[in-house]
Amino acid sequence: MEKPQPNSTEFIRRIKKALELLSDFKDIRIISHYDADGISSAGIMSRALLREGKRLHVTLIKDLTTEFIDKLKSEKCGAYIFLDMGSGHIEKLEEFSQEVVICDHHVPIRESKKIQINSHFFGIDGTFECCASTIAYVVAKTANEKNLDLVGLALAGIIGDRQHIGGLKGLNKEVAEEGIKHGFVTETTQLNIAGETILDAITLSSVPFLKNISGREDNVRDFLHELDIPVSVRLEELNEQQKTKLTSMIALILLKQGAMPETITDIVGKRYWLKNEKMDAEELSHYINSCGRLDRAGVGLSLCFGHKDSWKIAKELRKEYKERIIASMLRLEKGITSMSNIQYFVSEDHSLAGALAGIGMLYLFDQEKPTIALTKVENTKISSRGTRHLVAKGLDLSKGLREASFAVGGSGGGHPIAAGATIPKEKEEEFLNTLNEIVGEQLR
Repeated sequence: MEKPQPNSTEFIRRIKKALELLSDFKDIRIISHYDADGISSAGIMSRALLREGKRLHVTLIKDLTTEFIDKLKSEKCGAYIFLDMGSGHIEKLEEFSQEVVICDHHVPIRESKKIQINSHFFGIDGTFECCASTIAYVVAKTANEKNLDLVGLALAGIIGDRQHIGGLKGLNKEVAEEGIKHGFVTETTQLNIAGETILDAITLSSVPFLKNISGREDNVRDFLHELDIPVSVRLEELNEQQKTKLTSMIALILLKQGAMPETITDIVGKRYWLKNEKMDAEELSHYINSCGRLDRAGVGLSLCFGHKDSWKIAKELRKEYKERIIASMLRLEKGITSMSNIQYFVSEDHSLAGALAGIGMLYLFDQEKPTIALTKVENTKISSRGTRHLVAKGLDLSKGLREASFAVGGSGGGHPIAAGATIPKEKEEEFLNTLNEIVGEQLR
């Protein structure tokens, strides 16, 4: 699909049309994805609609399946909002007799007779410039300017979708600047690691992942000792000389691991302190994402509402999630299976698969081949990740996974840099061979 020129006027017109439609309904059903972007989107939309006196039923799901859509159709609710999903299921959603609003940033199949607020239709890049949380925030503030205070949740979603890598761009950047202008956000520049202490931050660091250091506390202690950095201090307590020394050494390690220059540059970046949430946006994003990935998406949504009782649970979930990611990455350090144009591994947990593929793609694996993760459940779930470098060379995982999965009786889609699919278990080899050929053509 040829990208149209940016058209903010039509974008807002579409949003106002959706808001006018929703104004006729007292009860609204919200369906959103279970990751940080999906939960943050649901948090923004829910809080905005509740302020308008609406009654809501929110469901956070891993996948929008045909069976789930058919179940929704039989419900008596008059209006549905799909967040961070829906653009790949237009045919099924058009069967609804009820009203449907789709707020999505994934590559759409086509326009729809239902209201589809998809960034791609308005010349806004849904991979790097706008995520579902961005759209939800623009919808909320268009409905009422008092919803400007929800900008922190938008930034949490943007960061959760990794769209801040390389610096915010497009509509995402406008959202951050608006938050700063109205006093809800403070911008700083610092090393992109976080933890209770420097020891904790590096030991449980997966972004960046330091080979033979991350996940190994004794090795981290030795690493910090060589740099003459105390293990028990927080990052913000380091002096400038210590921060420079730590940043330079991490960059050198990543260079030796074969990471791309763009990845190394991103170890230092913009951070956003959220006034209302009283925390860093990246920290909030990690908490929300951990809740969703560990099947406690409701806790993540509760965080979006600022419920204090949820934080104790969220902190435990975040620690568990980081430990599980690190444990899996230590196994992947040993290597994965390589084909001529792609590389792949089998993940035991689909909720971790995308993150593992992304981390490995950035810090461990062959930088010239996209990474594919397979999880063997009832059907085989596929997660894939590329890099900006590969996308610039022609990689389009959204198209690749859609075509390869369709060829074996499955379905898929997403973004050029990150996409997913579901295929029959017995078709894994055929799928991989087909995808390998498609990616080879794209990168030729």
